[in-house]
Amino acid sequence: MKKAEGQQCRYGLALGLLWSVGFMAGGVPKLAEARARREAERPLGINVWVYNYAHVPRNNLAEAERVSGAILAKAGIQISWVHCPAPACEQPPSPTVLTVVVLPQSMADLFQVGGDVFGFAIASTDGRPSSRAEIFYDRVEALTGQLGYSAGSTLGSIIAHELGHVLLETGGHALTGIMRARWSYEDLVAAASGLLRFTPQQAERMRTGVRKRAESQAGDSE
Repeated sequence: MKKAEGQQCRYGLALGLLWSVGFMAGGVPKLAEARARREAERPLGINVWVYNYAHVPRNNLAEAERVSGAILAKAGIQISWVHCPAPACEQPPSPTVLTVVVLPQSMADLFQVGGDVFGFAIASTDGRPSSRAEIFYDRVEALTGQLGYSAGSTLGSIIAHELGHVLLETGGHALTGIMRARWSYEDLVAAASGLLRFTPQQAERMRTGVRKRAESQAGDSE
């Protein structure tokens, strides 16, 4: 009886071990998949330095940052705003730093930019990711004044559009959503309310781009 009990005990242990191995074999991929999914869905951070050369009123700029930040947050990207000049802006920008320069009409005239252009992103020429967008605030203010909408909220949607170009690494546009080349009246109404959005595909591409920037920055610091 003692020998049989010992055999039963060893048999039970072996079964338990095999069951555990089987559970782990099926569970590990599932755990890894769930972890990867959580990582993919986790909001990613990016810093945006703002140069307010157009002297946008503080309340309008704050509203613009709130709207732009909310639009990008919907795409899974959290924005940390830094108003330059500031100590942080004295350092060379890292790959996870984007720059938004808000310019007056005089600069639009100097650049000879068409009257229907409210901003543009600057493509990189040195192989590094793009990082700079420029906005013409006076044009935004004039348009929203005609339509009777908030300049700050519309400015926020335009900033989100130009940051989209930077993070998507493309000057191309989409047929719908915030990345349309030309906004209809309905789009402008939605922009003034902060309701324009990136598509899920655009959001995923931007998140991938932010991850690559973070990896590049980590590599530079090693």
